[in-house]
Amino acid sequence: MDFPFPWIQISDGALLIMLRKDNKPYIALTYYAKDLETVVANLKQEDISIKPLPTPDKLVQRFLITTDEGYNISLVTYFDGFAQPGGTTMLTMQPEDFKNPAKYENKICGIF
Repeated sequence: MDFPFPWIQISDGALLIMLRKDNKPYIALTYYAKDLETVVANLKQEDISIKPLPTPDKLVQRFLITTDEGYNISLVTYFDGFAQPGGTTMLTMQPEDFKNPAKYENKICGIF
């Protein structure tokens, strides 16, 4: 088994997609946090329902939020090995460049 699980990251420089092997396939937006216990405690204080997920070891903790519409949001312990792409994103580009495809990191897919 790869550490901490078999996975691969795919990026165009702005968008990062992580594919990982799991016994139960699902699609989720994933939020990584170094202090995951604090994040989970804060969400529970806001009455957000969070379900713990099985983990391969104690290094990586995982939790799942399922919205009323059925969308999944995973909360996962951040550790070295996961990295934010270095390219320009909507959060780092100038607002006037949003409508200029020449400024997009991926000129085919656009920006999200």
